[in-house]
Amino acid sequence: MTNAYASSGGSAGIASIIPLLMFGIIYGFVLKFIAKRIGKNEWLWFVIGLIPLVNGFAGLWLMCTAFNYIMDKLEYLDKSISRVDSI
Repeated sequence: MTNAYASSGGSAGIASIIPLLMFGIIYGFVLKFIAKRIGKNEWLWFVIGLIPLVNGFAGLWLMCTAFNYIMDKLEYLDKSISRVDSI
């Protein structure tokens, strides 16, 4: 009995990893961009974006963090405007 993986020279294993790497690189750059905008370590988030399965949960957490960052900025602007209106 022959092993199909051994007879193919291992190219099937590498070919199945390439889409994961491509998706991870794209996802890493998206996380890097978001992390830079909210003041987080952008290269750490890029590396986290490369790790399969972890990148999905980390991306969700980073999106929630970005949402909270935006809401804090809006609250600050709202308070600033209300102070100007009261003068």
